[in-house]
Amino acid sequence: MKVLIIAGRPDGILYDHYEAIIGVDYGAYWALQKKLPLKFAIGDFDSVSKREMRAIQNLTHEILRLPREKDTTDLEEALKEALKRYPDADITITGALGGRMDHTLVNLYLPTRSEFMAAAPRISFVDHQNVIKYLTPGLTNLPQLPGYPTIGFLRLGAEDFVLRDATYEIKTPEENFSDIYSSNSFVRDYDMQAKFSSGMVIAIYSNDGDRDDDD
Repeated sequence: MKVLIIAGRPDGILYDHYEAIIGVDYGAYWALQKKLPLKFAIGDFDSVSKREMRAIQNLTHEILRLPREKDTTDLEEALKEALKRYPDADITITGALGGRMDHTLVNLYLPTRSEFMAAAPRISFVDHQNVIKYLTPGLTNLPQLPGYPTIGFLRLGAEDFVLRDATYEIKTPEENFSDIYSSNSFVRDYDMQAKFSSGMVIAIYSNDGDRDDDD
């Protein structure tokens, strides 16, 4: 099963067939404007106007309204609810990158928390320039993604990291980078393979955006 969580104001979504779409705060209004059917909307809705809130209420079958004063974020609560309802789903989150850097970093590290770690390999963040995936110990096959030719890695306590079938391979643990390894790329039509023994790795697929060809 595939679930899409829409947070904030996405710059686009990775089009696919989603069995469930969840709108978070303003993301619910954005989804309804795009005529996307919501399973439910969730948030404290502090970023929507009264008119937009009326539209969400009129067009959404279920609304989970959160208090404004809380120790969690709207996205965190949305992810918890999604995993509660769809425990085996692949979850794509859009609209959660960019904007305020503190918000972006909180969102980026959300799947690394202990309560989400078991589901982390099934959680992805997507915008027009990045696709972010979470790797857990063992061997992971990293397929090429159209439109995202570059890949980088952020190690979070990962030991014995090895990378195969990449332009710049890491063949032995002794060659390991410190924490961040960026601007790698795929070799022809091969998938990339990453392997490590402990911790977690964030894999960041990316492109250079809409750069001028003369730059």
